[in-house]
Amino acid sequence: MNQSTTSLARNHFLDALRGIAALLVLAAHLQASITGFYPSGWLASHPTVVATLEHGGIGVDVFFLISGFIVFLAARRVINAGKVVRLFLLKRFLRIFLPYWPIALALAAAYALLPGLSAGAEPIQVNWLKSLTLIPGGVIRSPWPGPSVSNCSSTSC
Repeated sequence: MNQSTTSLARNHFLDALRGIAALLVLAAHLQASITGFYPSGWLASHPTVVATLEHGGIGVDVFFLISGFIVFLAARRVINAGKVVRLFLLKRFLRIFLPYWPIALALAAAYALLPGLSAGAEPIQVNWLKSLTLIPGGVIRSPWPGPSVSNCSSTSC
């Protein structure tokens, strides 16, 4: 088996793992949405199922770990081929944000028109800062001493 065949098979394996991780994340989001909107529904009455689906969030870590590795391999190919890194970075930025921002703006309109659609407890400014910059949950730390923006409550983070 030559190098390109091995590399291709390995990427299919990583893609399969990324797909499984994405399904785990979807399961966690569905669980949160279903139990949030239908607190007395079927799912809420099955704590084992709820507990299992809650752990789907680990799929986020797995997904980003694998995606980061794949981006590293792509960047290494660009650098080793002597291509322009700036163009690679621009393409990555556009690939992520061009489809993301219109969806984020459409959701912003939906949340503005239907405020009860979200049960988020965080200030809207924190949510928008996190959403538009793809910053995950937790604390947004500033690079200088002083206050930080947090989406953590006093009881959990």
